[in-house]
Amino acid sequence: MPYKPFKLPQPKDREIIPSYKCFCCHDTGLVAVPQDLPGGEHYQSTDPSVLCVRPYCQGADTYYGGLSGISAALQEGRVADCATAQECQDLHDRELADWHSTARNKIAQINAALDSNFFAL
Repeated sequence: MPYKPFKLPQPKDREIIPSYKCFCCHDTGLVAVPQDLPGGEHYQSTDPSVLCVRPYCQGADTYYGGLSGISAALQEGRVADCATAQECQDLHDRELADWHSTARNKIAQINAALDSNFFAL
């Protein structure tokens, strides 16, 4: 029987870590899912992107090159500042909790596969 290569799951002690720090904007400076903000059910894809104003988030500064870039984008109507800092923080907290739940489930699946005889020949 020919050998068929396969990918081994991650070891039990390895953490699944996202590449971004802000779960509201994914470090882009723009709210990733504006529909999840209060009143966001009316958000249309043609509406201006919503600026992330979560405390300590550097996404907008990085993306727009500081306060002057953010001001220019707001004045030109490319972004909207309709979200509050608390709304962005709440969205971040919900998305972070979802991420933890997903990561725990994925780790449990991997550990179950490792603990089973699935990989035994």
